[in-house]
Amino acid sequence: MRGPLGAVIGRFPSSDGVTQMGGIIRHNRKCRDITVLVIFIAFWVAMVVNSSFAFNQGNPLRLTYGLDYKGNVCGDKNAHPGLSELELRYWQNPNQVYESGLKDSQVKLVDARSICLSDCPVPSEDSLNWVCDYPEGDIRLSMKDWTSRNYDYFEFLTPEMRNSSLQLQGPCYPVIFPSVNGEQTALF
Repeated sequence: MRGPLGAVIGRFPSSDGVTQMGGIIRHNRKCRDITVLVIFIAFWVAMVVNSSFAFNQGNPLRLTYGLDYKGNVCGDKNAHPGLSELELRYWQNPNQVYESGLKDSQVKLVDARSICLSDCPVPSEDSLNWVCDYPEGDIRLSMKDWTSRNYDYFEFLTPEMRNSSLQLQGPCYPVIFPSVNGEQTALF
């Protein structure tokens, strides 16, 4: 049987293409891909180094959870303040979110101020709900009290801070748009 597998089992066509020569290939053979082999080995060494660095220094939660404006991973129990139960990233300033979607805008959504929450805030039908920044500085609330108050401490702000919040400059921002949980990020 002389089929297309002839070269595989030791038979190969002669230079005229008609006659089949049998047996073992007898001309000199040598490895000609030393440079490719060196590049391939260097690639795998680089991959091992890169992987070991990632496993030792990286945080796999960054792949699934968002970062707040301080660089903390939402849901990270070692973050300051404690964010172990706050797994949802929420962009506070609706103006920054709107401007990031405009063509030729200098504002990018990556640079917009975000915090970690446990669930999406819901706008009120008859009043204005607020989502305030983490309770720090002059605000004397614990993280537990802050979450139980639905992230709102607007009533405790000084007049200057209230005015700043009304101008969408923080520390509190109004909940204007309804949002839904979309893969650990609040989507408007």
